[in-house]
Amino acid sequence: GDEKARRKKKKKQADLLQLAMQAISTFKASRKRSCKESSHHTST
Repeated sequence: GDEKARRKKKKKQADLLQLAMQAISTFKASRKRSCKESSHHTST
């Protein structure tokens, strides 16, 4: 039973890590987009 609980915990950590990575990538993408938009606005 202990081993199962440990595995479950590990999986949870992996899921959290995946979520964090997704959030970071989407955040970077949105930041890049906003950066492009702001530079576009200044050029006009």
